[in-house]
Amino acid sequence: MKKIIFLALLLSFSAHAQKIKFYGVVQDSIGKSLTAASVVVADLQTKAFKGYSITDDKGIFEIALQPDNTYSVKVSYMGYKAIIDTLVAMQTDIFKKYTLNPDKQQLAGVEIKYEMPVEVKGDTIVYNADSFTTGNEKKLGDVMKKMPGIEVEKDGTVKVEGKEVKKVMVEGKDFFDGDSKLASKNIPASAVKKVQVLRNYNDNAQMKSFEDNDDSYAINIRLKKGKKNFWFGDVTVGGGIENRYYIHPKLFYYSPKHTYNIIADANNIGEPALTWRDVFKMTGGMRHLMRKGGASLNISANALGFSTMKNDKALESDAKLAAFNYNLNPSNKLSINGFVLGNFQKTNMLTDTQTQYSATNLSEDLTEKDMQNSLTASSKFRLAYNPNQNLSIEYNLLGKYSSVDENHLSISNLRADNNVIQNDGSLVLQHAFEVYKTLKNDHLISFSVQQTIENNQPVYEAVSQDEFFSHSSLINLTPQQQFYLIQNKKINTHKLENLFEYFYIINDVSHLNLSVGNETLWQKFDSNMLQKMDNDAENELNTPNLKNDAQYTFNDLYTGLHYKLLWKKWRIRPSVNFHYYYFNDTQFQNERIRNKFALLPRLSIKFKPKRGTGIRFNYELSNTFSDIQKYAAGYVMSNYRNLKSGNRDLNNVYAHSFNLSYHSYSMMKFRGIWANISYKKSIHSIRNTTEQVQTDMVSKPVNIYNPDENFNANTSYSKRYAYWNYRLGINANLMRYYSIINQIKQRSTSLSHNYHLNISSNLDGFLNFDITYQLNFSEFENQRRKTQYITHIPGLGLELSFFKQQLLIKTKYDYYHYQNNDKTVSNQYAFLGTELFYQKKGSKWEFSLSGTNLLNTKSIDSENLNDIFLATSRYYVQPNYWLLKVAYKL
Repeated sequence: MKKIIFLALLLSFSAHAQKIKFYGVVQDSIGKSLTAASVVVADLQTKAFKGYSITDDKGIFEIALQPDNTYSVKVSYMGYKAIIDTLVAMQTDIFKKYTLNPDKQQLAGVEIKYEMPVEVKGDTIVYNADSFTTGNEKKLGDVMKKMPGIEVEKDGTVKVEGKEVKKVMVEGKDFFDGDSKLASKNIPASAVKKVQVLRNYNDNAQMKSFEDNDDSYAINIRLKKGKKNFWFGDVTVGGGIENRYYIHPKLFYYSPKHTYNIIADANNIGEPALTWRDVFKMTGGMRHLMRKGGASLNISANALGFSTMKNDKALESDAKLAAFNYNLNPSNKLSINGFVLGNFQKTNMLTDTQTQYSATNLSEDLTEKDMQNSLTASSKFRLAYNPNQNLSIEYNLLGKYSSVDENHLSISNLRADNNVIQNDGSLVLQHAFEVYKTLKNDHLISFSVQQTIENNQPVYEAVSQDEFFSHSSLINLTPQQQFYLIQNKKINTHKLENLFEYFYIINDVSHLNLSVGNETLWQKFDSNMLQKMDNDAENELNTPNLKNDAQYTFNDLYTGLHYKLLWKKWRIRPSVNFHYYYFNDTQFQNERIRNKFALLPRLSIKFKPKRGTGIRFNYELSNTFSDIQKYAAGYVMSNYRNLKSGNRDLNNVYAHSFNLSYHSYSMMKFRGIWANISYKKSIHSIRNTTEQVQTDMVSKPVNIYNPDENFNANTSYSKRYAYWNYRLGINANLMRYYSIINQIKQRSTSLSHNYHLNISSNLDGFLNFDITYQLNFSEFENQRRKTQYITHIPGLGLELSFFKQQLLIKTKYDYYHYQNNDKTVSNQYAFLGTELFYQKKGSKWEFSLSGTNLLNTKSIDSENLNDIFLATSRYYVQPNYWLLKVAYKL
């Protein structure tokens, strides 16, 4: 069977590989090259689409064609007469020169019936969806991954020209706050007519001329005519043995004045619509108003260190999602949109870990069982009022409630069993008001105010027959049959930001921007510990250093001056930012007040030698402050073996950041190159000083007067041909930092480098393939040890279509070879999945049968390398199962 598949793949690919090159130049009547002109080729007899090209900055195009055929060629450019040409292709390459003449009236007569697959209109790239589909595509992501210049990651995240898409819209309206993953995995492919990539995107049209939006990309989906003004979508239900179930309705309604999107998902097969991380990313809040100022306030995560494994690392998973998105346009001046989302996940994880501790040379074998329930409910409301093109007013309101509880059981060869119960309830309310006013065409002012209120009350309970932190004098527990320790924390946060900005376009080459802002943070942090006795009485531990009663105020008054010089193909933007900081922490009636001044420069240089190509250099001196949890002096448990305290003497951290990037994408050759190098050096960085006895650790943050260094480099090269494409990516990250363990300062070096190759086809026949190979290296070195882990991950995906695309078979195989450098740790495993789809032509019903983990792989491996320990973990995954699904398309 393997030989038959390979032979069919080889024959199909070879048949398409025999090509000749049709190339040439497009110019106007005076001989000037026309950039971004369209060249479309169709079979002269059948009118079937055969190829296209967009001319480069020299007016050159290039298309690969089958020899021994006659084609119709259409050459067009906005504002010029189109040319229709007949091309006879033999066995040799063909060169043509086309001259277009200006004409207000487009050429009448014979037209190629196919729309241009790709059109470039200024900062907008328009893809015609039907030009990239074979009929096997199910979701929007399946269509977009075939479009040159667009990448769809495994998790559904969308990238354009190497940059992550920040917003996805449908018919110009936000789709669930612009989440690209939710869009790519849920919008039906059959509904999509056009995909518009919007470069240099800015939510506010007034700001586009005043701000730099080079790294900002958005995608707008245009629907087919039949998908407007009524409901469309699909409802899928499925079931399998061992009580497996899958329910996934998706309903969409679009009209000029109202749009509604409903997505629901319930399954226990480990495929939630949104992961735990996705939900928090999607509802993470609004933009930081003073992001251009170079200063930041690092607010610590309040969660208790819950297990947050990926879904494929869960032994059992049950997830439910309900989401509703709306867009209303009562008038041309007023728009209202938002979403309501509820997400619940129940996850069971089983992990075996072998840990080698650096300072103590202890080896621990640890088995951990986690049962976790997480609930997130969030809602966002946005109102935008634009009475005219010179004034825009916007109000945003975001509310989020989350509750996470976990029961964690650990079994170790070094201590008695530990049972930990954790719960963290969090409530966040955030709202913002923004006004933009254009005084004249070259003057604009804006004012923004944003308020955030957050309350957290995490509770941590640990039960064991061994006394907790018995080697430390910090906790002295009363002897019991079992030790039951409870920690209560309460963190209240209130943040207020204000920003006023003035923009002035002095002339065609000089722009000026003045910023004045203020950020104020108020926090209150309380914590205590109790011992629960055998008779259920709770005794509070009255040791002063086990409590926190802290209040913290931080204020940043900021003024920034930003200048932009536009000179030929250069854009140079120097900035200088002045900050006055005031911070006050009060702990147990003891008040400490400090203030500081800082001058933070910033420089951005961009060179754009030609269309689609750019070089950019950035330098920034930044200043980072900590929040109350780093200053509060009382000890808290981060887990049953780790006590942490804050440090009132911490100083802020300065960092020098350098970044150099290069990108080039040719719509003529469909070739993309992206490269990026960054270096960051932190001065007086904050690291923990740790005292470790056995497996117990007591740590405290301190400023280390040795710099942290972080170097990152990544590059990718992609090339698209008529029927296949490939992509090569390389990423490397190097970190050097210092830490203090058992009063010994040591330098640690962490290095990871990854290599990824992908080759995929887009053939007209019944077979398509997707070949991947990934090679990962993880290295860690300090004065005690040097370790390296290597992972090889080759993969093969096949797609077979039968009976005029009524029957579709998809299969994916991934093989993993995981080992360390001395081969004391080594494991090999593989995952195989397949899915069969059947849909009769013209029917609204679709049937599918899917099999997951067909090789019944039991576990996967991972490593954690740091200055304290080396850990190799084995995560147990779901067994194989089959699922029968039925989908009805509205």
